[in-house]
Amino acid sequence: FGNLSTRNAQELTGNEDMGRGLDHFAQGVSSVFQKMAMALKPGAPLAFTYHHNDFAAYYPIAVAILDAGLTCSASLPCPAEMGASIHINGTSSSIIDTVFVCRSTGTVPRKWVVDSIHGVAELVNEDLAKLRSGNVKPTTGDTRCIAYGHLIRLAIWNLRKTWDKNADIDKRLSAVSSWILRFGGWPEIEKRLVEPEDSFRDAPLLAVRENLEMGALLPRARARSNQ
Repeated sequence: FGNLSTRNAQELTGNEDMGRGLDHFAQGVSSVFQKMAMALKPGAPLAFTYHHNDFAAYYPIAVAILDAGLTCSASLPCPAEMGASIHINGTSSSIIDTVFVCRSTGTVPRKWVVDSIHGVAELVNEDLAKLRSGNVKPTTGDTRCIAYGHLIRLAIWNLRKTWDKNADIDKRLSAVSSWILRFGGWPEIEKRLVEPEDSFRDAPLLAVRENLEMGALLPRARARSNQ
């Protein structure tokens, strides 16, 4: 507690006040991910959480994953920071993280590799329904970040075969943003989202809901590693 600030000259952040733009952040994350990828066994996952209100802040993540020779096999929403957190209380910030699961080889469920904004909206709607079934009430900020995760995952998937990690960092960032621009973004997804049922709209975050359909046993799930 002797330091006046937690800032460190060696920290990896994007901070315009300190002259650290997205290019600085992208280069740093890329270097870290490439070293981590070298230590992975073939097909082993590299998983991390991320969220940000600015979609452009996701572009360095895509660059880093592609530079490391990985693809994103899953983007999964996960409740993280509570809304009462001091620095986000009363803001529109997301409390839902995206868990990015990345691999050098493996399989991906076909339904996750969509080719349209409508397909992304369906994935987001499915994620929202699962969160609500766990008594989590996603906000607009949460929903937006879930969509960002899917869009970045798809950008990585579609850019992976022609990716040039030796290109200038600005060109690599531009390749990600250009793909997103062509494919479509949050405004198009938002139009296609399904409104929650009234029973979920005002449910408290930790409410207990009874399941009245308990007559049948669920079949044993088969374990599979395809994320």
